[in-house]
Amino acid sequence: MKLTKTTLDQLGFVGRGRSRHRPRNDQSLFGGKYPFIQTGEVKAANLYINDFKETYNDKGLAQSKLWEENTLLITIAANIADTAILKIRACFPDSIVAFIPKERVSDVKYVKYYLDFIQIELKAISQGTTQDNMSLDKLLSKPIYVHSFEEQKKIASILSAYDDLIENNNQRITLLEDMAAEIYKEWFVRFRFPNYQNTNFLDKEGNEVAHGTKGGIPEGWEKKAVKDIVGNFKDKYKEEEHSHLGIFDLSRMPRKSLVVPQFGDSNELESSRIIFKENDILFGSIRSYFHKVSSANKKGITNVSVLIFRPKKEIYRSYSLFTFFSNHFINWSVNFSNGTKMPTISWNEVQNYSIYKPSDDLLEYFEELVFPMIKEIHTLSDKNIVLQETRDLLLPRLISGKLSVEGLEVGEIDMNMAAEPGTVYETKK
Repeated sequence: MKLTKTTLDQLGFVGRGRSRHRPRNDQSLFGGKYPFIQTGEVKAANLYINDFKETYNDKGLAQSKLWEENTLLITIAANIADTAILKIRACFPDSIVAFIPKERVSDVKYVKYYLDFIQIELKAISQGTTQDNMSLDKLLSKPIYVHSFEEQKKIASILSAYDDLIENNNQRITLLEDMAAEIYKEWFVRFRFPNYQNTNFLDKEGNEVAHGTKGGIPEGWEKKAVKDIVGNFKDKYKEEEHSHLGIFDLSRMPRKSLVVPQFGDSNELESSRIIFKENDILFGSIRSYFHKVSSANKKGITNVSVLIFRPKKEIYRSYSLFTFFSNHFINWSVNFSNGTKMPTISWNEVQNYSIYKPSDDLLEYFEELVFPMIKEIHTLSDKNIVLQETRDLLLPRLISGKLSVEGLEVGEIDMNMAAEPGTVYETKK
């Protein structure tokens, strides 16, 4: 097996994204049907980009460009050399470079994995005094050493088998999150809980009103504050007791997802460390509009920029989690945050957030229905960590040629082989 020295532009088309209008955040460009991808979304993606937060309208598209599906995106500013493949037609700014492979010269997935392999090197040549930035010239001048096209396809198939499993698990996680959140809204926001038809609804004066009347609350539901159902805990970190635990701080918390990704090492935080327990609710208190809310799948370490909520009763677990996860609470927390550069919500404000507490019987029913969904989310998240670790162990050995794929047919590669990589490869001496 021979690796060939080349450059990225010899493998395919390379060009920068386009966003000519200034200022770039001019709201007259947005709100249409054309997806607009930014560097943060490339960084957050696994293999593919399916999700986006912003869209361009016709005016936005006129000053940009709509790129085709299967274009590889490479970030060159802010986040350096993060990569992902478009699963949709989309626009993106000039802080992202596009790569389109030449037919029978390069495989787009292989190139993505190769760039992941050399990301540290690309970051090193992009360091600046104020902000890291990788010019197109720097990217194209970097020599790379690639396999033959047939071997590229084999390597891409092996590694993408792991990513396909991860993507499938992520889709299941999203489905479970959406299902649980929808049940919460149906029962506790729209008040269409089981047997609601036989429940009386009262206005604030105690008069009976029809279901759906503005301000009407189910009879027997008590007006409470959040502090009545959860406590805020700041258990101190003790080196002799907790150094074996992993770190899950604000920077690791995903947006709008309950998933707890891989933990960091305990020494990555040096101050303000506090301990959370399994099933605690973790809430990102700084810039709460980022919607960082997670359900802890095990005991770990965080710091005081994350609020730790612990339900006072087991039957409050799922109800309180989806109360904090709701858009209503997030919007409320933004309005009551203090500070301009780094607005922060504190327990002093959160504890007085008003809720109408349902009956314990209804909360118990909700817990029995939703908590298994939360545990399944934890299980799928843990599986993804194992898949990511295995893929990341294989990636440098495959890309560097230390593991041979000679004699392996692409059609032989399936999901079962992804789980048993040792049966497929031959180690190069």
